[in-house]
Amino acid sequence: MPEVANPDERPTLFEPAAAPRPNRMCGVPILRRLLRSLSASIGSWRSHVLRRRWLAHLDDRTLRDLGLERSAVETESTTSFWRLW
Repeated sequence: MPEVANPDERPTLFEPAAAPRPNRMCGVPILRRLLRSLSASIGSWRSHVLRRRWLAHLDDRTLRDLGLERSAVETESTTSFWRLW
């Protein structure tokens, strides 16, 4: 351990050494991941809204060809956009 000019400045068992200064850039990757996740969620929501609208505009014959019932499509098309399934 290097010599300390003033023994009172030496850290003791009960006092930790001075904490290093926080890095201002440490939160940037977290923010970047958060924004990517938010962007992906919004994209997913939009995709579900567009699919539900598309299904709601199909005629009964096309829905039957797809193996869907009109009542199921109506229920699905009135579901809130954030509910993915």
